[in-house]
Amino acid sequence: MTDKDISAGRYVGARVARSEDPRLMRGQARFLDDVELPRMLHAAFVRSPLAHARLLSIDVEAAQQVPGVVGVFTLEDLAGVGPIHAIGPRPEVKSMARAVLADGKVRFVGEAVAVVVASSRYIAEDACELVEVEYEELTAISSAKLGIMPGAEVLDEAMGDNHISHIERTGGGDVEQAFSEAEHVVGISFHHGRVGALPLETRGVIADWDQGTSTMRIWNSTQMPHLLRALIAGPLGLAETRLEILVPAVGGAFGLKASVYPEDVVIPAVSRLIGRPVKWIEDRYENLAASSHAKEMDMEMEIAVAPDGKFLGMRAKTLSDSGAYSMPPFQAHHESLGAVNCMTGTYDIAAASYVADAVLTNKAPLGVYRGVGWTAGQTVRELLVDKVARTIGRDPIELRLQNCIPDEPYNSVIGPRYDGGSYRRALEMATAMVDYVGIRDRQVEQRQRGRYVGVGVSPYVEPTGFGARIGNELGYPGKYYDTASISIQVDGSIYVMTGLHSQGQSHETTFAQLAADGLGARIEDIRIIQGDTKSTPYSGGTYASRSALIGGATIGRAAAEMKGRLRALAADMLEASAEDIEISRGKAFVRGAPSQSKSIAEISAYVHFGGGSSIVNLDEGALSVSSSAAPDGSYSNGCVAAVVEVDIDTGKVHVEKVVSVEDCGVMLNPMVVEGQVAGAIAQGIGDALLEEHSYNEDGVLMSASLLDYLYPSSMEVPDIVVGHIETPAPGGHGGFKGLGEAGTIATPAAVLNAITDALSPFGVQLDSTPVGPSKLLGLIEDGRRVQNDVTLN
Repeated sequence: MTDKDISAGRYVGARVARSEDPRLMRGQARFLDDVELPRMLHAAFVRSPLAHARLLSIDVEAAQQVPGVVGVFTLEDLAGVGPIHAIGPRPEVKSMARAVLADGKVRFVGEAVAVVVASSRYIAEDACELVEVEYEELTAISSAKLGIMPGAEVLDEAMGDNHISHIERTGGGDVEQAFSEAEHVVGISFHHGRVGALPLETRGVIADWDQGTSTMRIWNSTQMPHLLRALIAGPLGLAETRLEILVPAVGGAFGLKASVYPEDVVIPAVSRLIGRPVKWIEDRYENLAASSHAKEMDMEMEIAVAPDGKFLGMRAKTLSDSGAYSMPPFQAHHESLGAVNCMTGTYDIAAASYVADAVLTNKAPLGVYRGVGWTAGQTVRELLVDKVARTIGRDPIELRLQNCIPDEPYNSVIGPRYDGGSYRRALEMATAMVDYVGIRDRQVEQRQRGRYVGVGVSPYVEPTGFGARIGNELGYPGKYYDTASISIQVDGSIYVMTGLHSQGQSHETTFAQLAADGLGARIEDIRIIQGDTKSTPYSGGTYASRSALIGGATIGRAAAEMKGRLRALAADMLEASAEDIEISRGKAFVRGAPSQSKSIAEISAYVHFGGGSSIVNLDEGALSVSSSAAPDGSYSNGCVAAVVEVDIDTGKVHVEKVVSVEDCGVMLNPMVVEGQVAGAIAQGIGDALLEEHSYNEDGVLMSASLLDYLYPSSMEVPDIVVGHIETPAPGGHGGFKGLGEAGTIATPAAVLNAITDALSPFGVQLDSTPVGPSKLLGLIEDGRRVQNDVTLN
């Protein structure tokens, strides 16, 4: 452990208790649905029961007659509003517009056709039942493979075909030569299932149009307040200065709330039409059917291996089922491209190439969710490495260590440049923590008693803190910047204002730690301001593990600038040189003479009332500082290891133990790191074993309730042990790296490798997620049948 003690004089690195917890744990936090406004109305949406159909007519007359109904709106009634667009185009990706209500056709079950606004949600829901929609059902495309078949119906005529993106890349090295010289070529085909983020709090929007000022206040549970404002201003026909986005407490997001949805535009639009506040809170069916899904992909990967086990080259193909639309602001290729961008992982491979495709289907659109693309890519690669080990008769840990990249900064042959880390140490540490040797011994003994225990590992390297370099590696042009502001009040208390917004990441605690260390202030004197575009500076938002890097850079720089001003002011008050002034725990003092000191409150009063403002440049603000940063992003690394036992009579998998070694650079707060790791690992277990958004061949959603969409509970998630390594990020402020997604990226492969290891006597090879009991029983039976055939022959 690398915990630091607060008494050592620094908050960063210490286990500072979360300041937001008392409010959250006592039920005193104010979430979106807690917002009530005078004269507020409620909205409910009429949604398509069909996957693909032409809209012949929409009759709203009966619904309009329901007492309490204020209005029923179709796209025709919202003339001039929308559509919404994905941004960040690259030549290989087709642009796509999405109308905010169905425009002539519906393209997936759950697509919004009309919206009812009434005095209560109950009345609005009842009136939705009276909206008569006549459909002409069309053939549904229920998989990406069907979408690219010759003669497949084109879902969006403007696209020309269903192929929304096709990206090819050949990295350095001669891939063909690597495969021609290989002693072994091992391949794997894998289907990663369609899952969802499933936050405890669903999405929601409240809009309040002020006719007098022509301004709109919007409460939204978004992860990106400023970016949302920028992206809905155009569809609403308003300048951004006419929109204010407010984000109260958010009960989980995980990427699902980092997209722009039609409801984000429709609710403000109808508020403006009606002239009253309108609230819409997504119910669980809407969350399952009409919020974005994630990760569905077919992937083929093969590797060329030398006689001594050295990895020579890799090839990969991905085919992503993107659903019916691109989800703004991200293009539809993010899953397929993310998967291949991590294809070489922590392995030193000299040649690689890939083809990444994304295809439209009649399913809910594929959006971003923790570990975008990397979950599938990591899973397939790590299953493949274990398969290589079995094929050539090597221990999987030993084979990984043989091919591991060095700890120094490393240029992956496929494009990403890693910052340097602890690639070998993380694998060795995780192996020791999980007691790999002991499990191997126990495995032999237990199999003799009919018990099947297995162990699997999944070392990873992941991009964090989406910035210019990582964006450019994915083909996005340009740079990205965020801003933070710090303002000291007369009494010495301190505002830190950031456009990043917490959905559980502990910003109020960790950003206060950052600012306190940067200023030399007391942490209890700092208040973090977030979630309001009117009072906070611009930020791209909280997603892609951005907060530590972006917050660290922007807040850190602003604090450093402010501290310089405080030292200059204190030097003037204490008649000393600024170079001799130190500031700690809210007091500035002369080095070596702590009795000669001034508190930050006294310094602030000196500026405001004592003439101290002449010491600092008022043109730049005396005690108010803003600082921007455009970090490149960084690459974290680590390793997840899992131990499972499989009951071969029922197919049930018991996850016995999970350990995670996390190297996210300098830790802001180990306790927060461990919470992030544990939550992500739980989602990874769900990804591997339970969760699936399934559709039938007609495109009908079969997982429309939580009776059908299964997710892990405390019964499926074991105690998680976290080990820490700290390799500071080079270049960035503070040496921070991101960490929030690693558990979701790496855990599925560790669990699936452990299952495969447990069932190695049956020769089981997994080829899809989730791995439920019936699937495992089938694979075990297949293995027994093969064994019997071999015996008979």
